[in-house]
Amino acid sequence: MAKLHISSTPHIHQKGSFTSKIMLDVAIALLPATVVGIIFFGLQALWVVLTCVASAVIAEVIFNLCVGKKQTVGDFSALLPACCWA
Repeated sequence: MAKLHISSTPHIHQKGSFTSKIMLDVAIALLPATVVGIIFFGLQALWVVLTCVASAVIAEVIFNLCVGKKQTVGDFSALLPACCWA
């Protein structure tokens, strides 16, 4: 019986697949919904999205500084929760 291998996400590995690429692909997939939301609800929706993204990125930077972890802002991991908040 094979030993269980536990690793960090993503669990499905493809050649050239990194967390930053996967996060960016998901963010690009959310763009049409964001654009439609801005069309239906006006520029206020854009400001909500931008505020959520900026606050999530700032919170991640501050958290990583407080805990002493390596900065992970460049892998777009704060972008997706921010889009869900909006």
